[in-house]
Amino acid sequence: MTASTGVILGLTGGIASGKSAAARVFAENGFLVIDADALSREIVAKPSKALDEITALLGEGCLDKSGELDRKKVAEIVFHDEQKRKLLESILHPKILALAIKKAQAFFKGGGRLAIIEATLIVEAGWQKELDGLIVVTAPLEVRLQRVIARDGVSREEAMTRVKAQTNDEERLKFADWMIENDSTLQLFEQKVKNLIDKLLQK
Repeated sequence: MTASTGVILGLTGGIASGKSAAARVFAENGFLVIDADALSREIVAKPSKALDEITALLGEGCLDKSGELDRKKVAEIVFHDEQKRKLLESILHPKILALAIKKAQAFFKGGGRLAIIEATLIVEAGWQKELDGLIVVTAPLEVRLQRVIARDGVSREEAMTRVKAQTNDEERLKFADWMIENDSTLQLFEQKVKNLIDKLLQK
């Protein structure tokens, strides 16, 4: 257990799987939903130790004119350098998880029972070992591709590149305690999330 007074679950899924839609339903039903991407931004805001470490790793070119981290520049650097990407992740991932657990524990002290950490890279970062369970959202490849094309205005080839850049569903599902398939309408998907919430609240 990550916290003696409550349960912390991971929520993950590939790009355009519907993970964010699931997170919204959890939040609407009284769960604390912690967005790992938002925590990442909080951790690297200047001045911070993480920002100093990243600048030492990637150079001053990763900063914008105001001295804040330029996420687009960082992405361009690490996309072509796997070693630097792994070093960047070794800086960020432990700090994000620690802050997420700290926020969850504060929620539990206020009487909350269930917290969700929403993150794409839970399995890649190995966070599932530190959590009380993992929920994986899946969707058919073609559905995901069409969502990325419509949402981001990119070509099918670019959409496929983005999908393939992530861990596949088969790898995520090896660690899943619960799986929610998003292969129909949003309404039916939301009902599947609510059904899982009912099961979790009964435990």
